[in-house]
Amino acid sequence: MAKELDPIIEALSQARLGLNSALEEMTGGAVASKLSDAQLSRLKALSDQNTGCQNSGCGGAEAALASKAGGGK
Repeated sequence: MAKELDPIIEALSQARLGLNSALEEMTGGAVASKLSDAQLSRLKALSDQNTGCQNSGCGGAEAALASKAGGGK
């Protein structure tokens, strides 16, 4: 059964690598300047480099954006 899963695991691994590459390009290049703070924050939250809880998944980035805009969360 494990052998049957190898192609699926490989495909998922390749897809994840592709996603990571796309995220790096979107958050690090000229495209990043065209994104809103919230969009950029959400994309960075998806990154494998994100190991903390300062992302939109934990509410940290959204709270920071709210306080930056003068609102409190």
